[in-house]
Amino acid sequence: MLIILVDKDVAEQLRSMVREGFVKRYEMTGGSPELISGRENLIKNYTKTLTGQQRIPAAWTLEQVLYDETARLESIILKHALSWTCEKPFDTSILMYTRDF
Repeated sequence: MLIILVDKDVAEQLRSMVREGFVKRYEMTGGSPELISGRENLIKNYTKTLTGQQRIPAAWTLEQVLYDETARLESIILKHALSWTCEKPFDTSILMYTRDF
């Protein structure tokens, strides 16, 4: 699938939603139904503003933003909490002092 340029604000909103999931719920890509629905709605509403040919690549790109941010945060957590697994509590301050959090 082709990665394309997407609106920076939309991409940042998705990253913020991922961070919220990690900090509030110790989760990776899952989350509460509201959080999942919020991400899905953000992507859906954004892609509706694009031409038909851009919609699928834009949705794919935004999903990659979501997964990349998840992997980035997971990597940071695992550097400091080696035994951490998804949905297990960890010291969320690990993320607060990370550059670009």
